[in-house]
Amino acid sequence: MKAQATCNCKPSPKCNSAKKVLVDFLQTSALKAAALLGALLLLAPETHAFITDSQYHVTTEPGELLLDSYTHWDSEASSDFIVYQRPIEWDGSWWRSTRSFDLSVGSVSSKQFLNYQRLKLYVPLSETVEFRLHWLQERDFEQDRIATPLELRFRLSEKWYLSLLGETSLYKSEDDVGIALAFKPTPSREIQISGLWGDFQRNERNLLTDKWSQAPVAWTLTSTYLPTPDDRPGAGPSDFRRTEAHYEAPSIRSNGTVDTRTLSYRSIYFSGLRTFGLGSTFGYRILADRAEDVDHSGGTNRSRFRSLNQIEYGYFAGPIKLRPGLNVFYREIHLDKDREYYREVLPVFWVDLPVKAKSWGEHAWSIGYDGTVFNRDSSRRGDDREIEHRLNLKSNMKFSKAGELALLFTFDVDRFGSGETWEGGAGQFRLEF
Repeated sequence: MKAQATCNCKPSPKCNSAKKVLVDFLQTSALKAAALLGALLLLAPETHAFITDSQYHVTTEPGELLLDSYTHWDSEASSDFIVYQRPIEWDGSWWRSTRSFDLSVGSVSSKQFLNYQRLKLYVPLSETVEFRLHWLQERDFEQDRIATPLELRFRLSEKWYLSLLGETSLYKSEDDVGIALAFKPTPSREIQISGLWGDFQRNERNLLTDKWSQAPVAWTLTSTYLPTPDDRPGAGPSDFRRTEAHYEAPSIRSNGTVDTRTLSYRSIYFSGLRTFGLGSTFGYRILADRAEDVDHSGGTNRSRFRSLNQIEYGYFAGPIKLRPGLNVFYREIHLDKDREYYREVLPVFWVDLPVKAKSWGEHAWSIGYDGTVFNRDSSRRGDDREIEHRLNLKSNMKFSKAGELALLFTFDVDRFGSGETWEGGAGQFRLEF
């Protein structure tokens, strides 16, 4: 929940251990080279994300919203975002699992990484009490959030649950506290409403002079459906349907009697995956959000509206799976009197080759194409129209005991044969334990 201005990444014992395990597993020279790239990506963690788990988010610092991010945005930024996103299937596995970790780390410039990581651990303490730990990191050009909320969930009855949640910091002025009420009409459905009060002790326990004249509060309504074959014949193990509506009224920070900063954020997010006959799938992510940041002392007023839409269809043609998709993005950014409008259409097409058994598990290659039709109308930087084309190669590894690793390599078709053919890459890892 707190903005992180810097990222000092150092290899940890866990990273070194993971790298050793991968080297032991991967036997062929091609996979060894892929493993080396993946290890470098995992050790060196920082476009934008479809926000998940918004019930644990409340905005207390302007750096969390990065409303000046339009200075980084160009015709290739959304392509990086789409290609480096976690697979939609991983979201379904995330909602179903009680102990899970996944990450996606991808190069978005010569100096920055897109960095998404999340961990969840649910442990029953008794028949009616469950402890929940989350570690959520979403860092890119449009947001910079790290949250480690703790939660105690109490079963009030067969269908009703109450949660107490919060996050502590070195400074008591930055502590957050919240409450949630959940209703489960069936084992596969849950509706929850939650409130989260950010920096709830700032006015009483702050080492500095700033206070909240209007404290930040986030309200979130979520609906989750995880169908089983009993609910819907043919339902897949990663099928899900999720809705998140998030609202933060303007919070106002002041120094004495003078207002210094006003922040607000609200969003609605739909996502899901459905399996049909013969293994075909349909997945989607749809986000609309608005963020505002008024710096009263500096006299600047920033706001951003986004509409991000992603759909993907998958079907088998013999042993090969084909996955066409379409992404339509719109952004409207205001900085005082300046205006920026971004309209983008990004078609994608992936071909998943047959899975091959290995001594350590399974391996498969995927070949993909993504294009970008980019349109920018800007009163500050001028208008821009671009069309971009990229080819992608992905190595998918599923280990025999636990874990999945995907290594992605991207190539710029428009500069093919030049020194700029190589666009970068990403490493993605998922584990249930």
